[in-house]
Amino acid sequence: MSVIHVHESDKFKELISTGVSLVDFSASWCGPCKLVEPVFKNLAKENPSIKFIHIDVDDAAESMEEELEAVSGVPHFELYHNGEKISQFAGANLGKIKESVETLKSKLEASKPVEEEEKKEESKEEVITNVEKEEDKNEPKEDVQTGEQKDSDSQGSHEHSKLEEISNSNQTEEPKKE
Repeated sequence: MSVIHVHESDKFKELISTGVSLVDFSASWCGPCKLVEPVFKNLAKENPSIKFIHIDVDDAAESMEEELEAVSGVPHFELYHNGEKISQFAGANLGKIKESVETLKSKLEASKPVEEEEKKEESKEEVITNVEKEEDKNEPKEDVQTGEQKDSDSQGSHEHSKLEEISNSNQTEEPKKE
């Protein structure tokens, strides 16, 4: 992913609201900012799962006053995870910038099991819904001409078995304690 240039507060808030972001506040006249720029761009290319956001403090001075309150000098960096600021620092410290990328990567890794569990739950709910629909289809129906009840096939019990199988596979065994 390339660096995202932002000049408006709404766009900034939208970008940082999900996932992880590293924000670079800089200025075109700032020498250390110019030294950091190519490193920031390379890190953005190497880490597409992280949003790398660049804000020129002069261009955004009026439209992003609230976001610029914490910026007392440039370059200034802020790290965000799902809209929450988790860290900030100032200066052209390349080691600290790279360390920040590692911090954000670890935040992503930590949130993966939660996302996978949510997907399992969604899948389980979908199966339950499909089974309920199948059970409705398989209820005995009355023959309009004879008035007799028609038997349903065994499809409903088969779907119920599939649901139990999926439910059991989502349960994990606790490790044995020694």
